[in-house]
Amino acid sequence: MDDHLRVIGASGAPTPGLYAVGPLTRAAVWEALAVPDLRNQTAEVAATVAAGLGLRRAA
Repeated sequence: MDDHLRVIGASGAPTPGLYAVGPLTRAAVWEALAVPDLRNQTAEVAATVAAGLGLRRAA
């Protein structure tokens, strides 16, 4: 998993369109079970996806 929660594949590069949130991230980010942590992780994934689509984050 990279800093944007993208899953790293066997090649060592992020797998396009595959993200990890919640318990799947526990090995890298211990705080992955509480609602505030899940909210922060999903916000990060949403921002990464939006940036990939050329969209800007809402204020």
